[in-house]
Amino acid sequence: MLHSRVQRALGSKQPTYDLVMKQGKEQLVKSTLENDTQTIGDMLTSLKSKWTSVCGKSVDRQRKLEESLLVSGQFKDALQALLGWLYKIEPFISDEQNVHGDLDTVTKLADQQKVFQSELSKRASNMAQVRDTAKELIEKSEDNMPELQSQLIDLTTSWDKVTKQAERRQARIQEAFRLAEEFSQRASTFLEWVSDCEHQLKLNPDRADDETALQAALDEHRVFIEEVGKQRLSLSETLRLGDDILSKAHQEAVPIMKKWLIILRQHMDNVDTWSANFEKSIQDSLDAISNSSNLIEELLGWLASSEGHLLAMEEIRCLQKAQSLKKCSNNIRSLKMK
Repeated sequence: MLHSRVQRALGSKQPTYDLVMKQGKEQLVKSTLENDTQTIGDMLTSLKSKWTSVCGKSVDRQRKLEESLLVSGQFKDALQALLGWLYKIEPFISDEQNVHGDLDTVTKLADQQKVFQSELSKRASNMAQVRDTAKELIEKSEDNMPELQSQLIDLTTSWDKVTKQAERRQARIQEAFRLAEEFSQRASTFLEWVSDCEHQLKLNPDRADDETALQAALDEHRVFIEEVGKQRLSLSETLRLGDDILSKAHQEAVPIMKKWLIILRQHMDNVDTWSANFEKSIQDSLDAISNSSNLIEELLGWLASSEGHLLAMEEIRCLQKAQSLKKCSNNIRSLKMK
């Protein structure tokens, strides 16, 4: 009874342990100081080690208690304890239980699977002792003990079923870990690229106002747009992988995977917006320069035309003045002759 209370208390702390580990890993990612990173990493390692140790000791104690039942002759209690454990554990390792998800969730499931595999391995000796004792009792009994035979069949069937389910679950977790790791790597690579894009597009310093520099920037941006297309195809594959994982994700991983998929799509939309704004900014500057050039050409043309007109008018004025002077000269000459 005392150990049962300890096991229940330990089980009630599992969500708290999971939450602390999750928050610790988040802080580890956010930490920028080397000392903080080292401290948090050491604390997480220590916590995980102690938790695993306590869980392992709990399993060992339960196994020893069951062995004690056999040693003390309490065969029925030992049989019921083993059957009870098999019935209890079977739903948790059922083929219907999803094991896919994000990397942290799958890692946690893998750790739990290791603990279970260890527990199953340690209980194998108990299983053999109970089965041998049951067979011995049946052989010595005059009525072959049909109830015990039924229990022995249930025990053997449940043990074989749990063992096979454990093997299949291990294989499924390995596959889930491979997919989760691939998704994590793809997502991280994409987000790093988005960060570079933000620096290049959103935070890009003002370009020179000359047409050559702006045209070069536009040509460079068109090359970048080709890269965006490649990244979009890669992201589509990542999203398909994420959707596939989500379709068979463990219940704890469902909201996390949904959040990841939303984040990736939003970041792609952000890149498209930044890219469009960046291209528009360059094109507007080029249009402004082009408009200025046209205005200058029009002004120069007007100045040239006006200059020609003024010169023509000046020539006419000079001609008229010359004619007027000639007329005056003739008049003066006529007066002198009189």
